[in-house]
Amino acid sequence: MLILLVFLVVLYRMTSVKKHTPLGNGIYTMPDLALILGLSQPKVRRWMNEYWNTEFLDKKGKKYSTGEGQSKVTDFKTLIEFFVFYQLREMNIGVKKIFDAHARISSQLKTQYPFASVEILANKKDIFYSLSEEASVNANKTQQIGFKVLIESFCKKIEFSNDKIAERFYPLGKEKSVVVDPSHQFGQPTINGTNILAETIYSMYQSGEKQEIIGILYDLTSKQIDDAIAFHKQKAA
Repeated sequence: MLILLVFLVVLYRMTSVKKHTPLGNGIYTMPDLALILGLSQPKVRRWMNEYWNTEFLDKKGKKYSTGEGQSKVTDFKTLIEFFVFYQLREMNIGVKKIFDAHARISSQLKTQYPFASVEILANKKDIFYSLSEEASVNANKTQQIGFKVLIESFCKKIEFSNDKIAERFYPLGKEKSVVVDPSHQFGQPTINGTNILAETIYSMYQSGEKQEIIGILYDLTSKQIDDAIAFHKQKAA
């Protein structure tokens, strides 16, 4: 009965927002973004309103979110951009420098989602993007080329396709079992290699179900279950 209830709750939430975002792009409410990235909901809402739908808005006026209030949703590429933005701010790189880099890379790559369309690297002073396996381009007016070995990368949680487009995100790192893949379960966090929602596992755990029983029911290892629980227990920044 519990499994059916969890399934119905998740299904209702997904069907209530899927009309806003094409399939395969992922569907994320502001609380979803906050949970996946370990950020506070007020911070996520402020970034969406002040930065993505204002500063980063393209010339055609294409917004990064649809809907209003509790119904506001966005896609996987915006989730990745939020993550990159947060990592840059954690390195004490100024907002204006991030804006300039976003605009410059967007123009060079002709995409609305530059931070999700190329591997971003940075040191304490500059923002770079990947040029090849060995070199990268400084995302400023000089276009100076630097070498990756000298630059700190924070894309370790992002998995890129062969054409350098972000396609999966590992909120706890690639060594953990939880993955965010827009082609599975509307992009909600799942157990890697399955279509099982991490939320389903955590809900059963919260209800008092033993982890051994959960493992038997879903054919999961203890590590997979531990990772799902750890993901939902993480604290927001």
